[in-house]
Amino acid sequence: MSGMQQEKRSKGAVFVAIILFLTVNLMSFLLITQSKEILNVSTKVSETVVEKNVSKVSISFVGDLLMHTAERKSGYNEVSNTYNFDYFFKDVKKYFKEKDYVIGSFETPIGKETSDRAYSGYPTFYNPHEFIEASKKAGINVFMTSNNHVLDRGEKGAVKTMEWIEKYEIPYTGTFKTSQDRQENPVLFLNKNGIKIALVNYTEFLNMGVPKNSYMVNIIDPNQIKKDIQFAKDSKADIIIAWLHFGTEYQRQASDKQKQLVSEVASDGADIIIGSHPHVIEPMEVIDVNGKKVFVAYAIGNFISNQYWRYSTDGMILNIDLAKKDGKTSFININYIPTQVVREYFGTQTINEVAVKESDKASDFITGAISQGILKGNEVKFRVVPVGDAIYDYEKKLDKNLTDKDYIRLKTTWGDTTRLIGENQHFKVYRDEKMTKLAIGK
Repeated sequence: MSGMQQEKRSKGAVFVAIILFLTVNLMSFLLITQSKEILNVSTKVSETVVEKNVSKVSISFVGDLLMHTAERKSGYNEVSNTYNFDYFFKDVKKYFKEKDYVIGSFETPIGKETSDRAYSGYPTFYNPHEFIEASKKAGINVFMTSNNHVLDRGEKGAVKTMEWIEKYEIPYTGTFKTSQDRQENPVLFLNKNGIKIALVNYTEFLNMGVPKNSYMVNIIDPNQIKKDIQFAKDSKADIIIAWLHFGTEYQRQASDKQKQLVSEVASDGADIIIGSHPHVIEPMEVIDVNGKKVFVAYAIGNFISNQYWRYSTDGMILNIDLAKKDGKTSFININYIPTQVVREYFGTQTINEVAVKESDKASDFITGAISQGILKGNEVKFRVVPVGDAIYDYEKKLDKNLTDKDYIRLKTTWGDTTRLIGENQHFKVYRDEKMTKLAIGK
């Protein structure tokens, strides 16, 4: 064999070796890649299965929905003799959009009259049905109706209120039109994503005394509460929420009486206990009852009202998620958004200056000014604002309707609320990009 032939053979062998090497490596790469893809698909399927095994429901709770005279006047159009209260909730409704349920304490009798003079504010509330409409449009879609003002217009007024709530197709509990209804439906059940939620609602007292038809309003009675919670258990409720309209007005700490009742209701089987009535915020905590964790918010304040003094302008949006896995339901992701009722003044500059300077008695001043004709009702507007958002918007000059005095009140509310409630392993103050720099209690 010549040298040239040997050289050709050698080159051919090298070429074949290179081809074999590349082929083997390519096949190995493809096998590894395919294995990874199979692994990834398997992992994704596994993750999907885990996610499918967990059902979730998101709930927000808001406090007392009150309508004093000045609020009613603010939404009244004298020319058309109509009402619109959408302005109340324009700044908070964004937080309700993604919630399954937004539950509030609806604390006023409702009707429909041809004259604005037929309605009334404190001490005997009676207001137009458009208040319900505005609440629903904002996203508040469940009402607790047992409270001390429910009989301000008598038993007929209470029935009329229930009828209006039903016209707007809002689930409610705490009041009943008939004895049969009370017997058959002592508990309000909400079913969502495979989670069955039970709601019960009671008031500590009634301003107008116990009704002739005692079935009409749930009054706090430990024995009855125990029976109703047992009804919820027998009905296979996954989670039981008790809403108690109780406590002492304007007291920012829960009383021993409140704590005792909460302990009893928790022992009966309630998983979440929400309080209203004091018109101020009281502490929240998680208590241990027979080895079970129970969340308690003793009072979540006013959500909308004309009680315009420190602490009573304050409320919150309390967010709680429910998660069900392997047949067990628990509460998770608890956070709260401090809120405040802000008033805006339009029209006469003199009235505006005087009103803004008023502080603790500002609500009395505005009501008096309106009733005397000094100030037109529609020259005052009410709105509930998320405190953190409003502070940010003022500082960045994004909300021109907020005054220097509003800013001071907002900062005070943030400090008062977060200092009282705080943060711990069970609940946090809600924060977004606007609120990251706001410190607790400051």
